[in-house]
Amino acid sequence: MSINKDNGTAKTLGDLVLEVAVPGLLKALKDPNEYLRAQAAEVLGNIGSEAAISVLLNALEDPDDYVRYSASKALVKINTETATVCLIKSLEHSNEDVRASAARALGNLKSETSSLSLLKALEDSNVEVRASATVALGDIGLEIAVPGLLKALEDSSIRWKAVDALAKIKTESTIAGLSKLLEHPDKAVCKMAAKVLGYIGSEVAIPELLKALEHHDEDIREIAIEALGEMRSEAATPGLLKALEDPIVQVSGNAADALGKIGSEVAVPGLIKALKYPNKYVRRRAVHALGKIGSEAAISGLLIALEYSNEDIRESAAEALCNIGLKLDRAVPRLLKALKDPNKYVRNCAAKALGNIGLEETIPSLVEALSDEYDSVCLSAITAIDKICSRH
Repeated sequence: MSINKDNGTAKTLGDLVLEVAVPGLLKALKDPNEYLRAQAAEVLGNIGSEAAISVLLNALEDPDDYVRYSASKALVKINTETATVCLIKSLEHSNEDVRASAARALGNLKSETSSLSLLKALEDSNVEVRASATVALGDIGLEIAVPGLLKALEDSSIRWKAVDALAKIKTESTIAGLSKLLEHPDKAVCKMAAKVLGYIGSEVAIPELLKALEHHDEDIREIAIEALGEMRSEAATPGLLKALEDPIVQVSGNAADALGKIGSEVAVPGLIKALKYPNKYVRRRAVHALGKIGSEAAISGLLIALEYSNEDIRESAAEALCNIGLKLDRAVPRLLKALKDPNKYVRNCAAKALGNIGLEETIPSLVEALSDEYDSVCLSAITAIDKICSRH
């Protein structure tokens, strides 16, 4: 057994045997066949010999993408201080492919010492280098990267990479920086900032997203609403209820969707009120939200909606009641009435809901529905009867 003087670790006989292969593999990195070059780089990475570092760095200039990728991956596997230092130097190489590959490798290494150099690479003239540096900074995850990544949101060619990177660095400075960008003169930057706040998914971001519900730009309000819905925090419910009254239909409809996702009982009165809004899109979204909440109060609202003169609302209410299912014993009288609704979709959903509830006394009405002029209603009635019979 021998000792590696560089890091003090013991080398086994197996390690020494493997290193015998290194000279031949280094030679293979210059083979005309790109597949052989790539395989040689990969094996050198598996062996982990520092003797291969300089040649692997040269391989980052290889004309073949896969060879460059394999060399970068090998340097990550070797993962020594020497390799890291060499990769940082390579960020200033004249060849853009080398700079990009070096940035990717440093990100995979999660090399904290490379953060300042990667931040500088965010201003590289080549978009691939900037993109690779952005991803790397997100993977490393240091707070020092936040200002540079916030600025990268202004670069249209890499802003989506910056979004992903910032979402990984969930710090107060990230949230504070993003909040300021909600007032950026470039609308695209505002939208990106709102999206990142949503992706961060932290309760700390909720106050800033709630502020964004008052933003003068409807797209920003819409993105903020979507983010709050995905976070599913009840703390967002009051702000979203206010957004139900937004003059922009898409915004108020999305607010109803978000309230449905959160599922708070507090939202039910506001959603029932929204059933009387003039726009049918908002009304339908409110009905769907009540169906998702599924509480006793929400069911009461849906039963009221089932009596509305507007067909769209009755359809949505019947569908929501169908999806709620077993909680609906008290809804049976309204559903039996809905079996005779002039709208075939309402009749269809009513039959399905009755099958889900499963009460024997509804069978005669379902049998009568077998004579419906529409096959879809007949089929739903047959299925409902089968469900009820199978339970008894």
